[in-house]
Formats: sequence, C-alpha cells, structure tokens
Amino acid sequence: MHLRFHSAFGKLPATLQSTLRPYIAAPDFPAMLTAEQTAAIRQYSGLDDDALACALLPLAAAYSLAPISHFNVGAIAQGQSGNLYFGANMEFSGVPMQQTVHAEQSAVIHAWLRGETALVAITVNYRPCGHCRQF
Repeated sequence: MHLRFHSAFGKLPATLQSTLRPYIAAPDFPAMLTAEQTAAIRQYSGLDDDALACALLPLAAAYSLAPISHFNVGAIAQGQSGNLYFGANMEFSGVPMQQTVHAEQSAVIHAWLRGETALVAITVNYRPCGHCRQF
C-alpha cells in the first residue's frame, strides 16, 4: 500500500479495511474501483453506495497535493457503470491559485479519461465552491 494511504486507511472501520486492502494494496492501484469491486465491497462491508463513497473520501483526499493551502479535498465520482473514481485537489507552487485543479474536476476528468459516459453522483469531503458547482 502506498504510504499516502496509511493514515487514512487506519481510520476506516475494520470490516472496510479488510475488504479494501486487496485493492488498495495493489502496487498498480489505479485510484478507482470497478463496479464488480464496488459490489463486493458493499456486500462485505454492509455499506450502501452513498455510505461507501463517504467512507472512501479520506483515501481520495490522500491523493491531494496542496502545498499552498494545505487543504486536502477528496472526491469520489460514481459512474453510471458502477465504477468509483477517486479525485483530489492539486495546487501548483509559483502559479496563481486559479490554476488549481479542484477535487471534483479531478474525479470527473478521471472518469472521462477511463471512458465513463455518465455520472450518477459526486461525493466530496467539503462543500463545493462556486467554481465546482458551475463545472
């Protein structure tokens, strides 16, 4: 498991940890869970779609790169396919803050790049800003 996940992973309920570990610990974990993986995680953890997306937010936020604000935002985009796509905010030192990639944008683009044609939900660990609401 990548070091960035250790703190967030350790705070998850034990049943969710044991169910997620095989996926998250894979060296090539693609920051997404397929519909089949999501169904298996829901079955073993007892969480519904919304609860699972909320539970995964700390792991998505672990991808955040926030050297300016130190405000780590995570997002989970649920595709119509049932896949879950992780997203996080990214800030770039030396450029204006409007060049920031917001977590919602990251999750939506992640889904699109993997061929997802429609989203049914986006879950975020903080309230969306005006920019993200318009996006």
